[in-house]
Amino acid sequence: MDRTRDSQGIVRELTDETFFPSEARVRIMETIVPSRVAYRMSATEKRPVHEIDTDAKLIMLDLAKELYPAVASRILAANQEAGK
Repeated sequence: MDRTRDSQGIVRELTDETFFPSEARVRIMETIVPSRVAYRMSATEKRPVHEIDTDAKLIMLDLAKELYPAVASRILAANQEAGK
């Protein structure tokens, strides 16, 4: 999330609509995706960002787990099997 008032308002609204009604069972917008040159390079070169920046793979895994919590255990298992 960028640090604008608009984006902070959106996060606050989404949190109010999910986190509190779910009694903290639903958590969103916790993964921090840094504004790095690697993401722009990835888009320009049409390559996955984790091929350009190894830290980006961990960030993308965290984001996938946040977006798809039902498959989080499979993501972790596949990652451990791959030895990465």
